[in-house]
Formats: sequence, C-alpha cells, structure tokens
Amino acid sequence: MLHLPTNTAINGSKATEVEQITLKQIADYPDCLSSLSVGKLKGLWQLHFPLKVLPPTPSLLLHEIAFAAQAKVHGGLDSETALLLKQLVRGNEVEFTEKAASKSAPIPTGSKKLQSGTRLVRHWHGHDHEVTMIDGSYHYHGKEYRSLTQIAKLITGTHWSGPRFFGVNKLHSSL
Repeated sequence: MLHLPTNTAINGSKATEVEQITLKQIADYPDCLSSLSVGKLKGLWQLHFPLKVLPPTPSLLLHEIAFAAQAKVHGGLDSETALLLKQLVRGNEVEFTEKAASKSAPIPTGSKKLQSGTRLVRHWHGHDHEVTMIDGSYHYHGKEYRSLTQIAKLITGTHWSGPRFFGVNKLHSSL
C-alpha cells in the first residue's frame, strides 16, 4: 500500500495530506483511497476535478476518484467505446462494428429471438450466472424456467427485467 507523505512543502507552505496526493499515485495505488476520510476524499475531488459534480455517496466518490485518476493518467475509453456504453445504458439497440465486436462478444442486434443453445452469462456480486436457452426455455443451475425474469429475480432477490438483466433487452421477443 502507498504511504502518503504528510509534511512536504508546496509553494513555501506546509501542504495538507490531500494536496500531496498526485493523480499518478491514485492511478497506480487506488487502494490508498480507502484509508482516507470522506472529508479528505471530497478534498481530493475538489483539488483534482473542480469542474465535475461531486458524487453523492462516499463509495461512489471513492470509485469515481480512482476511475477519473486512472483515465487521466493512463488514458480513458476511446470515443467509439464511450458512445457504445452510453447507448447501452440508455437501453438502445446498438450496431456493433467489426472493431467493437473484436473487443467483446455481444449478441447481434439483428436477432429477433434467442436461438437454442445460446448461453447468457451475467456477473453479479462476485459470481458468474450462466443461463442456456434450449428449445424455447431457459436452463439455470439444472432447472428449467419459462422466462429470464424468473431467473433474474432468483439471482437478485428482487424484480428485474430478465432480458435487461442479462443484456438482451430489445433483442428478445416473446417465445
């Protein structure tokens, strides 16, 4: 873990702990943020990202600082990937280019319904959940289900749109 300096002078005056933490340190050692108080995290945000809106929760603030620092130091997402992610978050159908398809294996937007043998995998709370479509029904953990929504509720404990949970919303039609 990174040990943060406490008494380095900046412009002839004693610097606070927050002023001494560089974006490079944050990008290279994001775990160091977890040892800081919420007040110090807010100070880091205001020091390094003064024009951005402060995230609403301490957890989100910590993650946003780490991500923003890594993006500034090591480079952020390319414009095509950023646009693709914005479209997916909005629930829009996305036309994947050959370049984007080489980065991941998305379900093609031209699909009207999932074909038998299609496997859907969702990472949720540290676990991968795999569903296989076989002859019009969904198979999860050796059991057969009529809908992805039933499986999403089983996984999360709350109501979710199954197609949306598994990333196939607007691609899936009723069987």
